[in-house]
Amino acid sequence: MAFGGSIVMRANRKMKELLDESSRAGNLRAQIALHDLHQLLSPPIHEIDGCIIIDGGRKETICVSRLKYIEKHIEEYGKTLSEDAFNEVLVNACLVTRNREALLKVGLMVVSVWSDMLGRRFPHLRFCIPMSYDGTNLIMRFFTIREGETSIYDLVESYDEAFMLVEVG
Repeated sequence: MAFGGSIVMRANRKMKELLDESSRAGNLRAQIALHDLHQLLSPPIHEIDGCIIIDGGRKETICVSRLKYIEKHIEEYGKTLSEDAFNEVLVNACLVTRNREALLKVGLMVVSVWSDMLGRRFPHLRFCIPMSYDGTNLIMRFFTIREGETSIYDLVESYDEAFMLVEVG
């Protein structure tokens, strides 16, 4: 990690098998829609009421109505659940290619970029970056690891779909 933080990765059996298959597939090319590349690798991130939130828009500032909605959600559901909900990204939506191996490789690239970005921007925080694949969709998100909250690290094997998580910081 370029930011000097630590990184821990854990994957369930299904994800390990898929990643092994993907690594044996060789040099695959994934076509990514250019307008989605920036959004995927460097999404606009805001700190709102102690939460780190991806803004789905393409602006540096978040609109007032969305800000109020996020603040209400945080108040009602808490910080971690709000981060989990707002920071979900469907990687498939950014790809022209629907090849599973290419999709997984792009997912790993996003994990690496997000790990570095979050570590650099918020060096005082720890993050969890889960990635899951259900055979069709590759979903990623991130949330802040907070003291006193139950970690999902030990629950990785309980997921039915291919699942991994990376802890950063």
